Amino acid sequence: LFNRPVTAAEAPDYSNVVCKPMDSGTIERRGRDRLYKSADAFEADVQLVFANATLFNRDTPSHQVHLQAEALRQVFITNWAKAVEADAKQRAQCNGCPMAGSHHCCTVCGYQCMRRKPEVYRCNICSRYIVTKQDLYLAPDASWCCCELCHKKLPCTDVKPLLMEDLQKRNTGSGLFEEMVRCSMCRRYEHCACALYNPRAGSSGETYACCACRMQARHRGRDADAETEAVGVATLQHNVLSAFVEARVRARCTQALDDYARRHGAAAAAALNAGDLSVRVLASGNKIYDVPIIIWHMFRAGPGDDLPPAFDYTVKAIGLCARIDGVDVCVLIVYVYEYGADAPACNRKSVYVAYVDSVEYVYPDAVRSQLYQEVIGAYLEHARRLGFETAYLWSAPARQVGSYVWWQRPARMKAATSEHLRSFYNRIFKRCGEDDTTVESMRTNLYVAHF
Repeated sequence: LFNRPVTAAEAPDYSNVVCKPMDSGTIERRGRDRLYKSADAFEADVQLVFANATLFNRDTPSHQVHLQAEALRQVFITNWAKAVEADAKQRAQCNGCPMAGSHHCCTVCGYQCMRRKPEVYRCNICSRYIVTKQDLYLAPDASWCCCELCHKKLPCTDVKPLLMEDLQKRNTGSGLFEEMVRCSMCRRYEHCACALYNPRAGSSGETYACCACRMQARHRGRDADAETEAVGVATLQHNVLSAFVEARVRARCTQALDDYARRHGAAAAAALNAGDLSVRVLASGNKIYDVPIIIWHMFRAGPGDDLPPAFDYTVKAIGLCARIDGVDVCVLIVYVYEYGADAPACNRKSVYVAYVDSVEYVYPDAVRSQLYQEVIGAYLEHARRLGFETAYLWSAPARQVGSYVWWQRPARMKAATSEHLRSFYNRIFKRCGEDDTTVESMRTNLYVAHF
């Protein structure tokens, strides 16, 4: 009832009574585009929706719209009070926080403490996830670990390629507290995660400038980013693949923003600029896959053709970064495996989009999905030009938190379902068909193709 603006056809004299119209749909769009500067502004708009409804129907208090507006107003007041109370508790001093004695609160989130999620480990022997507050045994370089139960079953001989005495016993813990960094200009504190600041990137906390100070410096004609010595995506070299995908993504972004601006206004689309997007190949290398005995016995490379004991492949990690408040943030990661002409027949000239993971930091969200799809579509076109003939996309959703590329994901993000992922990939195929960038494809799956 209150989700869209009131039209002149529904109430011809509405604009004569209500001076400032407001609806829930507009509030949702403003929140999604981050146009609210404070919680009070959000509360005022919600209250305005109900105030307008009761004002227009003031002569008929028994009208359905008037009654529903009053009822929803009371529900909102109750829930808002609970939210404010919970927020106040969160902002209260935390005895377990290392910053408790300093009483410094983050200027971004307003909280003093931020507890990070514990790292997720998976036993290399039984493949089970090691849950919080359990002991584990970790290799010195963190490349291998096992749970306590499997460690007890290990022989006293070498654990290839490690020695048992080299394994370090650790506890997964219940999470750590986020570090704080102090702005060298205004001397205020921010959580490193809130400020999108990496203390291990080589820059010193003494030369850090917060987002507010950087924006003020830009208005004054100074470049505060130079003072922070921030390490950005521009410092990473392009290659042929990243340059091709980046050009495609920026062109798609410009087109999507123009369409979004026509529907929702130029102000709503101003939160994103195509020039703020960057694509880089973050990792690339040749690997050798040693075929396990059980796989060698059960599978064939082709009719009457055994699998070789090992074969080569190339793995790449493609990252899409967006410049948000002066900081380059990686918002999408795509892992691909490439098998050349010398691979076994089952994988010859094939690419596997092995994993895709993203975070909801790019706005507007209607444009965000198109950008993510363009990254994958552009890679498929690049692979086709290199002579690859088949592409497989992994469409099974992650079942565990540890299955994601980024384990410190926003809490509001929900796990994708199989139907959602297939719909996402189908939109990619449709987009590729519109641009005529891929060969005519036959939709199938691994089971139908090889079993």
